[in-house]
Amino acid sequence: MAIKNVKVFSLVLLLLVHGALFDTALPAYAIDDDSITAGDQWTVLTLASDGAWGTASDFYIGRAITFAIGDCRAMSKRPIGCGANFITTRGGWGVAMLCGHETIIAKGRQLADAERAVARREIELRQVYHRDMAPCVRAATVDPDGAVVGPYLHAKDVQ
Repeated sequence: MAIKNVKVFSLVLLLLVHGALFDTALPAYAIDDDSITAGDQWTVLTLASDGAWGTASDFYIGRAITFAIGDCRAMSKRPIGCGANFITTRGGWGVAMLCGHETIIAKGRQLADAERAVARREIELRQVYHRDMAPCVRAATVDPDGAVVGPYLHAKDVQ
């Protein structure tokens, strides 16, 4: 049973990497009617440890991931790190926080849910892993329609 799960995971990972490298999409579902709204799209929010972030919305999850990582790379000063941490949501909020070089990204149906998830993660990091972690600043907030809600952090603002 475990070998089968590893094979499935490997296949999914391979497809995601292929989509990110070659700008192809993995279909999230078939689009066949005109009643689809913005909340039906996948929204992705990614944050790198240098403060660069990216977001994108698309009906295909692979394309949304690819475009969000591309946005982050355009803002980043480093060649790697933009795809290391991201969230995906449909019709939910996304919040990205930067605490020094530690990233925290969370999602929730309501903005308050996402903010509570970020706060829980910050508390966990401070109590268990990084007692001297730098103060956190909000890098980006994404609403259920995929729009960025300011104010937000620019990568140039991070030391």
